[in-house]
Amino acid sequence: MKKLIPLWLMMILSLIIITGCKIQSVEEYNNQTEQEQSVKGASETKIIVKGDNDDVSTKEEIEKDSTIEAKKPDNEEEEKSETKQKELKNEEEVTPKKEQPTSTPKTDSTSTSKTPSKDTSTSSNKEKPAKSPAPTKDQKPEKDKKPENNNVAQKPSKPNKEDEKKKEFVTISISAATLLTHWDMLKPALQSEKYVPKNGVILKSTKYEILNEEETVWSIIKRATKEHGIHMEYEGAGENQYGSVYIEGINHLYEFDAGELSGWMYSVNGQTPNYGVSAVTVKNGDNIQFQYTVDLGRDIGR
Repeated sequence: MKKLIPLWLMMILSLIIITGCKIQSVEEYNNQTEQEQSVKGASETKIIVKGDNDDVSTKEEIEKDSTIEAKKPDNEEEEKSETKQKELKNEEEVTPKKEQPTSTPKTDSTSTSKTPSKDTSTSSNKEKPAKSPAPTKDQKPEKDKKPENNNVAQKPSKPNKEDEKKKEFVTISISAATLLTHWDMLKPALQSEKYVPKNGVILKSTKYEILNEEETVWSIIKRATKEHGIHMEYEGAGENQYGSVYIEGINHLYEFDAGELSGWMYSVNGQTPNYGVSAVTVKNGDNIQFQYTVDLGRDIGR
């Protein structure tokens, strides 16, 4: 029995020594792996561990869990630092807006992206027209300046006496005064002041300008009767045997209305031409007279 007791004691001591060595080796190895993971960030490695029963097992899963747990605090610290920086940026963007209020809506301080308020303010400033500079003392405002109008019609200058001398004129008159002394010879329908005025003058002596070198007695009387609204009837140059315009009636008084020798005659400067009114040209200073006769011109001095 005395021999058996020391054998059991030796067995127990050897087991205690063996187990103690094994435990120390596992703890030391785990400490080494943790140091390597924190410094080098080593990825997955296989660890072989012997158990009490001398079984071999891999510690791949244990190292993965340790690396994940080691990385978590670092990521959390980085996220916290990033959020702090973003909050500081948002506070810097919000503070100048309080000093200069704008119509743009306020943005949340926790937003991760920059608000487009700065861009909108700059665009609005660009769209606004620049104010014109205030006029200085030496410069008058534009309102005081009178607009220059180069298209203003200038007053016509008074014609010179020399220009008036260059113009040429004629005078013309129309009279039925002979009918006043031969009233009973006139047709009863025409015995009215409407056709024969009291003084016998249908158109008093009127001045007309010679417009061109081809002016004739016909062009002058046509302008006069049209201007004063006096009735006139005539035959064209191709409608009679004379080859010129023949005046048949003026103011509704025709030839033969006061007898067989009655009708209209004209004279230029007291002379009776033997041509029709369209065949006689006029010159400066001519005096044209149209008179009604009841005796083929003898009653009017022709």
